[in-house]
Parts: sequence; C-alpha cells; structure tokens
Amino acid sequence: MKLIDVWDGNLDNGSIGLLRSDLTSLEGSPSEITGNFNVAFNNLTSFEGGPKAVGGDLLIPRNELSSWEKSPEKVGGSLNATRNKFSNFDGFPEIFGGVCIAQNEFKSLQGCPKVVGGDFDCSGNQLTSLTDGPATVDGHYQCSGNQLTSLEGAPQEIEGNFDCSDNELESLSNCPRVVSDDFNCANNNLISLEGAPEKVGGDFICFGNAVKFTKAQVKKVCTVDGEIFIKGD
Repeated sequence: MKLIDVWDGNLDNGSIGLLRSDLTSLEGSPSEITGNFNVAFNNLTSFEGGPKAVGGDLLIPRNELSSWEKSPEKVGGSLNATRNKFSNFDGFPEIFGGVCIAQNEFKSLQGCPKVVGGDFDCSGNQLTSLTDGPATVDGHYQCSGNQLTSLEGAPQEIEGNFDCSDNELESLSNCPRVVSDDFNCANNNLISLEGAPEKVGGDFICFGNAVKFTKAQVKKVCTVDGEIFIKGD
C-alpha cells in the first residue's frame, strides 16, 4: 500500500500519522513536513518517496527498514527507529532531538551523531563497545541488552539515567563520572564496582552480577541520592 493511497492530504498541525496502515511505500508524501511524521507499525523497506525534511519527530518503529538512503535530511525533533533492520549510520539524518535505534542490528556506533539533543537509546543491538557513540547526551542513555564488554566511549556526564544492564561487562572502567538520575549495571559479569560513577542522583542498581555486592560496597565508591538495589525481584 502506498502512502498516496491512504493519506487524505490533510496535515493535522503540520503532522502526518499513518500507523498500522499496511504501508509498503512512502510515495505521495509531501517534500517537507513541519510537524511529526509517524509511520510506525507498517511494512516499509525504503524511504523512497518520503519527505526530505521533518520539523517534528520522525517515528518509524516496527518496519522493515535497513538503509537510511533517501531518509529525511533533517529532523527537527527526535527519531524513533525501534525494531527495524538498520546496521549502520550511512546516510543518517541530521537529528536535533533524541535518537532511538533500539532493537536493530548495529554492531558499531561508527557514524553516530556526537551530540544528541535528548535521550539516546541503542539497547537491544549487537554492540560490544560504545566507541564512536555520542559524547554528549541531553537525556537518558540506554545501552542495555547488547554484548558490551567495555564502556569505553560513554559520555562523562549523563543528564538522566544510564542503563548498561544485561551486557557482558566485567568492569565499570570508562563509566560516566556523574549520572543525574538512575544508574543500572545489573545482570552483567562484574566482580568489582571500581570505576562506578562518583555521583548518582537517583537509584543505584547492581544485582545479578558475578559478585553479590553490598550496600556498603556501593557507598564506598559512589554517592547515591536515591535507593541502592542489590537484590532482584
């Protein structure tokens, strides 16, 4: 189904929302959209025929997209590309807000934006390192559910949560020094908390590791304003 076949031509506050419309093509899209462009839960395999610029958010989760070719050149808001088949950043748009590439097929963050103006979510990929990732993230940083053996490349300060749970970390070396909200390193292979953030503004979560850490061990390395969770549910 082409977009031109299901879109009535009206822009709701400058936005287009065509969720679950069985779209296989963006043919018929305006060249520029001032609001949000939401084509989530469709069967898209290409950006062919889509807008060249999106002033708001670009929402494309749960499609079959694997390439950024012919994607919008600029996105004024955030990008959500969860559950597609992307594996690299070749042709990646200029994004002014947050970036969510969760549950794709990335093995590397090479080519990733260096500054993310909102949350950054690369969870559920095949990453072994955060090298080449963003140096600045103005929100939460989510990298859980990968194959990380190192936190090299993580920003030094996080203005939100930092979640590196469910990876293969044996060390917290190169961890952010300051995390404004929650810090989650649960379900890794940690044998030490050396390298943990010096300051966590929210909760510190560290259960499910090779060593069963105590609250005293956490407090020895980190100032935690919230709760310390050393046991899972």
